Amino acid sequence: MKKEVKNSKIAFYYNNQSVTPTAQEYFIVYGSFFDGIQIKGGPNIEGNVVIPYEFKSNNNASKVRGISFNGFQDKENISSIIFPSCVIEIGDNAFQGCTGIEYAITIPEEVQTIGDYAFSGCTNVPSIDIKETKITSI
Repeated sequence: MKKEVKNSKIAFYYNNQSVTPTAQEYFIVYGSFFDGIQIKGGPNIEGNVVIPYEFKSNNNASKVRGISFNGFQDKENISSIIFPSCVIEIGDNAFQGCTGIEYAITIPEEVQTIGDYAFSGCTNVPSIDIKETKITSI
């Protein structure tokens, strides 16, 4: 069951846990992207990170379609990352230097682009599974 964290603008789901700080401490909406939004990591993102499927604002939901360039760069306290099925792009340097990630990463089937150096420096990641994807650019 997902727990919901609210602030004045959005309802937010994070890692199936109840958290009290505002959503911006974990994820920041970076901007519009195709038919949804792009996000990046907030200052307090850590641990097992489950990228949300959507953000809600004024009863309108926007799917998370992209991880912004430098989105989680050098967030050394992230230990794992799980993407929702709706993500289509992982930006340049998105997870560069995330040395704390120690679990395999599975790229969702809908991803079309993985940016330059997206996972560079993730020295503890045992594998990145990109089979069965729609990737046209790495």
